[in-house]
Amino acid sequence: MDVTYLTLGAFIANRMHALPIPVLVCTALAALALLAIAGTYRRSFSGSMRDEWYAIGAALALVTIPLLLLTFLVPALWYSRTALTTFAGIAFLGIAATRTVAHRTRVPRRLAIIGVPERIDLALMHLRPRRDDSLLRLPVVNIESTFDGVRAAPPWMQGALAWGATRIIVTEAIPPDQLLHLMEIAARQNATIAISPPRLRSHAYKMQLEREGGLSLLCIRPLPILTPAAQVYKRAFDLVLSVPAIILLMPIYIACAVAVRIETPGPVIFRQARVGKNGKSFDILKFRSMPKDAELTTGPVWANPAISRPTRVGKFLRRTSMDELPQFFNVLRGEMSLVGPRPERAHFVERFRHLPRYEDRLLVAPGITGWSQIGMSRVLTTDKIGLRLEGDLFYLEEWSPLLDAQILVKTAFEFLFHWVPQ
Repeated sequence: MDVTYLTLGAFIANRMHALPIPVLVCTALAALALLAIAGTYRRSFSGSMRDEWYAIGAALALVTIPLLLLTFLVPALWYSRTALTTFAGIAFLGIAATRTVAHRTRVPRRLAIIGVPERIDLALMHLRPRRDDSLLRLPVVNIESTFDGVRAAPPWMQGALAWGATRIIVTEAIPPDQLLHLMEIAARQNATIAISPPRLRSHAYKMQLEREGGLSLLCIRPLPILTPAAQVYKRAFDLVLSVPAIILLMPIYIACAVAVRIETPGPVIFRQARVGKNGKSFDILKFRSMPKDAELTTGPVWANPAISRPTRVGKFLRRTSMDELPQFFNVLRGEMSLVGPRPERAHFVERFRHLPRYEDRLLVAPGITGWSQIGMSRVLTTDKIGLRLEGDLFYLEEWSPLLDAQILVKTAFEFLFHWVPQ
């Protein structure tokens, strides 16, 4: 279906202006590849329909924007900007519409989790189910004792299939000689079996199954975001976008600075020590939104909407996220990235360090925005830190250039319209 809309967009763009057919064909193929990378042909990142819209928009933008820039930078490669924009618009509307219909009509999954109770809890914590998934817990203390040698399904499997499970996730080791039999039983009920080995948990690396002779090996690979190539890409991406952003936002910088200075005495820019990549400290830059020395007597205080500390101008800056705009200069200095986990103060890093994998957030440069920020409230209570950590770890494990683009597109909607679709 996507090919249909990409072809339709290319045809209309060609009819509007004699845009070279090879250019349109390559653009459509590149868009198709990026849509596949964005996950539109598998489960989306969060199961949200609107998140798929952002993924589609980001994929098409990554294809068309470089071509539009070429029309300015290389006159010899002049193309119709109107035609390229029309192509992207038609493709987006068509693909987004079909994705919306598919989202509305998809059959909800029914997931059964089998294993020792504490391992079921751990599996559910890392599962990230879709919003319309149904979950069934089936505790089993000793799974091996459920196999009696009879060619019948064990009780836990009978219960899962009777409930209507479409996927059965087992957190325990199943005897190899029983697996094929269980697969056949599940297949007859249109269900699948998945095994989550109890000792294999997510860490700051990828595990890939490979065959070496007669051995099955789990090979360890660094996360894509930690590779040297990814670091070079992210730095170039940050510079290419942050420099124009600072130039375009200069009138807003001036207006914010004047408003802060007029309302209350003190510096316009607020500097605060934060923990960055590899635990290195740096000063984050913000427009001052509170009176000078607001924490002089209290020390570090976790943001709390019930405690009103911002000034009148500060409330507006925070509500519109304009107080964060000076952080583009942190990006220029290499202390931050456009996208990444939000940096914390050293006091709170020590407070939350006990959380599993919390320090993995420090493997990359902190960001102005991030996956957690576009999906959660800006002001969180401390009991929600575990949820934010889950979002940060998801970003580290699933990073791709397209995911960065998707996050920036969604952040732009928040900044321009103060609205983040959930």
